[in-house]
Amino acid sequence: MEFVTKEGFEGVRQTERESTRLGSLPAIRLVIRYLDKSNSAMLEELVLAMRKPEVENSVGIVYTIGARFSNSRRRAVEALLGQFVASFQLQPFGSARQCETSPFKG
Repeated sequence: MEFVTKEGFEGVRQTERESTRLGSLPAIRLVIRYLDKSNSAMLEELVLAMRKPEVENSVGIVYTIGARFSNSRRRAVEALLGQFVASFQLQPFGSARQCETSPFKG
């Protein structure tokens, strides 16, 4: 929750934490509530998962999907975020499809 408190928000508290999945990976879903600088009630929902590296002693990949929204928009945003999480699919490391669709492709 440090990332939220660094931005100067007040009343930061984690209100939900549950196990979930992101594609085939085990993940954690967090919901954090706080007051923004204009004193409006806000939420941040995050889904975090870690993909182990293919090669031992190398770095894995951490996937983070999240959204910040006002309490009044919670239902709409959670529905969209849920659809995004449900549609997430892992591709094998170095697969042709992954390389073809990369935004970093030269």
